[in-house]
Amino acid sequence: MVDQRRVQTWVIVGVVLGATLLGCLVFGVIMVAIMLPVFTQAREKARIATCMSNQHQIALALQMYAADNDVLPEASQWTDKVKPYLRNDYILACPSAN
Repeated sequence: MVDQRRVQTWVIVGVVLGATLLGCLVFGVIMVAIMLPVFTQAREKARIATCMSNQHQIALALQMYAADNDVLPEASQWTDKVKPYLRNDYILACPSAN
């Protein structure tokens, strides 16, 4: 016959391990809930920094165009005139403007 004390010990161990795993799961869920807004804010700040860098590159391209042509491009055609001075066309679109 199985020793009753040994069975009770294993039941207690199982309950303690189950409670520990459940506690870890709850802790993980709480940490995710706390950290998710922080990661979202950091991502948006990175997008803003990229947008500012893009604007800086556009300003430099406009300065180079003006230095080469002694005049700024017309307001309606500035993107077409400045494109040769830009590395790629993605600079013209702000990543935060979804």
